Amino acid sequence: MNRIGRVVAAILLAAALAGCMPGKVKLTDGDVIRYVKAYRAIRTAAPQVAGDLQKGGGKPSPADLAKFDAAVKQAGFKDYGEFVKVNAAVAWAFSQAKAGAFMKETDGAVNAAAAEIDQKLADPTVPAAVKEQLRIQKEQIQKEYAKNKGWADVAMGLSGALTDEASVAVVQRHSQEIEAAYTGR
Repeated sequence: MNRIGRVVAAILLAAALAGCMPGKVKLTDGDVIRYVKAYRAIRTAAPQVAGDLQKGGGKPSPADLAKFDAAVKQAGFKDYGEFVKVNAAVAWAFSQAKAGAFMKETDGAVNAAAAEIDQKLADPTVPAAVKEQLRIQKEQIQKEYAKNKGWADVAMGLSGALTDEASVAVVQRHSQEIEAAYTGR
């Protein structure tokens, strides 16, 4: 990861961790729009701050902190603390939305693979030795999937406790804007 990416990641990680404190934010469309605007502004300020951090031994100067504070205020946040809380809420909801979509896709792929194997098992032209290998493959797929899904369900449950369905829905509506801000597009 380049220097700018590390600075942005460190700032947002700190923001996310601080935002995990009591007082979970229920996101609105306005929150996410302000968040994207602030994120883009922080990302724009980050290259200079990254250089300043290197010169200053890794400690941000008051001037650098003022740049971030100004960026979030210009985006409509009352202060950096409010941005931090919204950042955490967006992060948890974004994670929940993306992981949920991935799990749904995986469920579909596993079910499609099992259905395809079942079709081959029902085909009288498929040799018995091949059918035996297909049964073994299907069992391995289902066993591995069940093991991994168990862990994924635990993780989704834990992260789900840090957000709410309405916030996830808001983030899903704005996911393209959020992704564009994260990638600098």
